[in-house]
Amino acid sequence: MKFKSFFASVLAFAAIAIACEPVEGELKEASLKIEGETSFTVDSKSQTVEVSILSTRDWTATSSAEWVMADPDQGSASDKAQKVEITVLENTSYDRTATVTFSIGTLVKKVTITQTGTISASTVFTATRYAPSA
Repeated sequence: MKFKSFFASVLAFAAIAIACEPVEGELKEASLKIEGETSFTVDSKSQTVEVSILSTRDWTATSSAEWVMADPDQGSASDKAQKVEITVLENTSYDRTATVTFSIGTLVKKVTITQTGTISASTVFTATRYAPSA
């Protein structure tokens, strides 16, 4: 009788130990992190900045402006940081700001890009104020 009780205890312990081991392909808790800076200020020239994404789920990146692009604009879940290049096109106008939004479902992280322009508001004001009258 003691042998059956001992055997049942060992079997129950083994079942609990196996159930606690992670199953391959099992989803981890949703997590999205941007390593390093999340805000960049760049000059008017075309250029690229880089960020690293850590995500436990497949992710996407979308830009709020056509002059900012993320490459790649999507990625797979990974335990390793994934490099994303954010390209900012040349600005021949006023200062501007855009956001690149990284998301996994409803979990969102943002990178803000502010780019100086070649035209400042004070230049336009000065040119208008002192323009000769007709």
